[in-house]
Amino acid sequence: MEVHVARQPIFDTEKKVIGYELLFRNGEDDFFPGMDADQATADVINSSFFLKVVDDLTGGKKAFINFSPRFLKHEMMTMLPPQSLALELSENGEVDATALAACKNLKEQGYMVVLDDFLLRQQSDVLLQVADMVKVDFLKTQDAERRDIARKLAGTQVALLAEKIETYYDFKQAKEIGYRFFQGYFFGRPEVFSGRDIPGYTVNYLNMLREASRIDIDFDKLEQIFRRDVALSFKMLKFINSAFFGLRNKVSSVKQALVLLGRKEILKWISLLALQNMAQDKPDELVVLSLCRARFGELLAFQLGWSKKSDQAFLVGLFSLVDAMLDRPMVDILRELPLDDDITVALLRGDNDLGRLHAMARHYEKAEWDDFSEASKLLGIADKDVAELYRQSVSWAQGLFNLLG
Repeated sequence: MEVHVARQPIFDTEKKVIGYELLFRNGEDDFFPGMDADQATADVINSSFFLKVVDDLTGGKKAFINFSPRFLKHEMMTMLPPQSLALELSENGEVDATALAACKNLKEQGYMVVLDDFLLRQQSDVLLQVADMVKVDFLKTQDAERRDIARKLAGTQVALLAEKIETYYDFKQAKEIGYRFFQGYFFGRPEVFSGRDIPGYTVNYLNMLREASRIDIDFDKLEQIFRRDVALSFKMLKFINSAFFGLRNKVSSVKQALVLLGRKEILKWISLLALQNMAQDKPDELVVLSLCRARFGELLAFQLGWSKKSDQAFLVGLFSLVDAMLDRPMVDILRELPLDDDITVALLRGDNDLGRLHAMARHYEKAEWDDFSEASKLLGIADKDVAELYRQSVSWAQGLFNLLG
């Protein structure tokens, strides 16, 4: 069975990820084509692919998955352990006594019960008896409604989650009125465009970027730059001696590591370190998402037969969130970075091959399935090939982030 699964992070007030909502689709032409939604959900959860990817996509954190009231009666979700799953109860269907009993039973087994698209209505008090959390859509509700819900639940054990949070303004507003969990890509946008300069401690990384970008790379000069930063040299040796490379013999010098990596890998590695450095006061998820986009773009480029563009595709994904890391306009930052023109065009305008590839990857990431399918057809990549590449990218990104940490 062909299954597409994307994820969206859920944060606490400290912008730490506490779980991911999993958004899935099967089939190439439609969201569950020609199939009852509950049957589609059952087929997805029952698929070997889904059971295999849950841990990769959530990194051991909770998977938030939407179910209809009718589906809860079947208890198929108990295939996943309680500590791994939060049940999002969709209010699109009528919640009858049987569904409520099923919620109570699942809650007693240790599952988290979440009310999705929550609004104050006639059946709210009954539903709140079984809820651990409610999700309030900030795009569909007005400020007065959001505050009414917060006042209603103040002092209770029911947690408030604000979803569709796309800007820092929304995040701060929700936090101020009592919401404690947040969902959306607000962390991936600049907080203010007045921003700040690239910090002084990043200059060393930029010097290395410029040196690594040269066609006639000078390994001796690059080694001298590394020697100025003991912590950076340690990270380099830790990286190349890790399971990511699987070398038989231990590498003990920076010069040896640089020669083994080669120009293209050095450029990717230094870019990664520079971005991690720039984002040190931002949510960890910003770096993880950058890594995921980088690897996803690289794998998609290989899948398309663009082997000569794979390194550029990697760097497009890696630098796609640098404006959010530095809280400055992308165009200003790119003037200071020694990146190829094709990469700059992809990041600023998106109207070249690399830009279109990056757009397709972002559509998949956000579960914008129609836009993703249209973009994949334009590029000539089979829709069915992408799901596994995305899973590999998420797993790779999380593993590398843990290694760098």
